[in-house]
Amino acid sequence: RSSGSGFLISEKGLIITNYHVVNNAKKIEISFPNKSITKQASLKLKDVNNDLAILEIDEFDFNKISNNHIPYILADLGNVKVGQEVFTLGFPLGSILGSKSRLSTGRINSVFGIDDDPRLFQIGNPLQPGNSGGALFNIKGELVGVVVSGLDAKFFYDNLGIIPQNVNFAVKVSYLKNLLGMMPENDEILNRKSTISNLSMESQIENLDPFIVQIMVY
Repeated sequence: RSSGSGFLISEKGLIITNYHVVNNAKKIEISFPNKSITKQASLKLKDVNNDLAILEIDEFDFNKISNNHIPYILADLGNVKVGQEVFTLGFPLGSILGSKSRLSTGRINSVFGIDDDPRLFQIGNPLQPGNSGGALFNIKGELVGVVVSGLDAKFFYDNLGIIPQNVNFAVKVSYLKNLLGMMPENDEILNRKSTISNLSMESQIENLDPFIVQIMVY
């Protein structure tokens, strides 16, 4: 069994994560820790090149998850700049730390990834295995990306004698928007209004946390 992070993007039961989290899965389970609810899901749509996946929860009832609507919107990529503060909620190290989501804060270090890859942000958020697939938010509580990976520290140590520190990445939200454009729920998602943009980070996290999920793959 392996695990990763994800987040609810539609009240019809659509979950976003990395494709590598669910690749070759025989069974996918979605856990909402705050409600002690676990549901099975299936792979609905994938973007292998950009490591994104849309999952659909079986027999989903949004009212059992929250009495409030999903509070965040997708950010305008043109407003995301180097130096901006960002945070992610996810499940580092699987179940080792417990069943509740963990916060990781940092900044946009670059609007490019490895070898100036334009699809990725480089971020300074400390991440662990299990964070992959998590939502990356800005200080307005807008979704700016999907946490995807960090550099392989062992590879760099064995080959170059260095251990990279907090060199991590996220797929830019524009590539997720492209994938969502293939879904009938696209209009619902893109026309949503933010209810957390003027709140403190603490209040944003409190409002976002019910929609952050752990993904277990078998």
